[in-house]
Amino acid sequence: MELQPRARRNREEYARLRAYGWLWAVFSSALAVAFVFTALFIAVRAEDAGMAPYIQAHDIVLYFRPARFVCAPARGDVLLFSIEKNGPTCVGRAVGLPGETVEIAGGRVYIDGHLLDESAYAAGNCGDLAATVVPEGCYFVLPDARARANVENPAGLFVSGNDVAGRAFLRVYPFGRISLFK
Repeated sequence: MELQPRARRNREEYARLRAYGWLWAVFSSALAVAFVFTALFIAVRAEDAGMAPYIQAHDIVLYFRPARFVCAPARGDVLLFSIEKNGPTCVGRAVGLPGETVEIAGGRVYIDGHLLDESAYAAGNCGDLAATVVPEGCYFVLPDARARANVENPAGLFVSGNDVAGRAFLRVYPFGRISLFK
């Protein structure tokens, strides 16, 4: 007679523990996702076509925040940066690295006197820029839609490594164009 009430209590206890297990799994998963998307990534919606055709207007791209701490940006990396403190974020491609001489002549970019092959991503031409040395700790950044580059003010094209907020990692929208960046 004592066995039935004990079995019922055990079943109720097991059901309660199983419910707690599911709640813990959902909570810890949500916490892990929140950590990943606040500490490791930042999602940014492209407001214009400055990086077209690589990143179109209204694309949503995840940028890897700790990229600048893992390794320095390389030539060709798409960077998220802010020129002014608490200013708007901008997106551009790292073209010149610290200490290199950058020159734009006839719409073509030269690094240390050698023509840079940008056929995979650059569209259009920008104005000319006299040979300029990229300061240490900075990167020479241009939009892929080169006509949007303001080469008359080259100081605005140099981005400090400290101002880099992340490196493009994954396009998540539109769904038909989901892709990893190199």
